[in-house]
Amino acid sequence: MIFCGIDPGLDGALAIIAPGQVTVYPTPTFTVMGGNRNRREYDLSVMVYTLRHQLTVDSMTCLEAVHSMPKQGVASSFSFGRGLGLWEGLLTGLDLPYQKVTPQRWQGLLLAGQPKGKGSSIVVAKGLFPSVRMDRVKDHGLADALLLSEYARRIYASS
Repeated sequence: MIFCGIDPGLDGALAIIAPGQVTVYPTPTFTVMGGNRNRREYDLSVMVYTLRHQLTVDSMTCLEAVHSMPKQGVASSFSFGRGLGLWEGLLTGLDLPYQKVTPQRWQGLLLAGQPKGKGSSIVVAKGLFPSVRMDRVKDHGLADALLLSEYARRIYASS
């Protein structure tokens, strides 16, 4: 069975655990030039292509059920929610099975006893998946996606 985890943020990722293989894809984005600053957008065509060619109706995806946080900017909250909606819509439209999982749930299983913070995801993911390179602080999206796919494997492998 194939297990997938998706951290839906612009700096997130999609991770896949398949028999004998672990693959991680940073969230597909492109840069839009405009005005006095550039901005990143989700690349829907690459997102569809990746889902269509990497997952099957026999796979299981855990999509992180994100929500706005105190002191998070309005634009940031909107972008984060948009990412969740895009991934959910694509999974649904491609008829791929998925479950939304709160950070508290998957972190409770996989990060128990670890200090709070994004660095813990990287430490635990490196221990579980030593072949995946995660050397930068900003690799927390890759780590979260890997841990979401591991959560899917642990919860749904016997289903």
